[in-house]
Amino acid sequence: MRAVFDRRKDHAVIGLDYMVEFSSNHTEWPPSSAIPEVIADERVLEKVGLPFPIQLHQQPFPLSRTLRMCLCLRLPRGLL
Repeated sequence: MRAVFDRRKDHAVIGLDYMVEFSSNHTEWPPSSAIPEVIADERVLEKVGLPFPIQLHQQPFPLSRTLRMCLCLRLPRGLL
């Protein structure tokens, strides 16, 4: 199973940083260490994916539990 999202192709040039976080308990949201893989090129955007973690919070992830993903964008200063 993979988490898939769209990201701007020029994200590095304009200073956008995409960080994917996973949680099974809605309290701890550690960032994923996986490097997103480009799945498709969609002109201005690219579709990227990374695997859901097998282990979360130093424990094997129970398949029956709901896993939540958060996509965080860090914007460069002065962009807003």
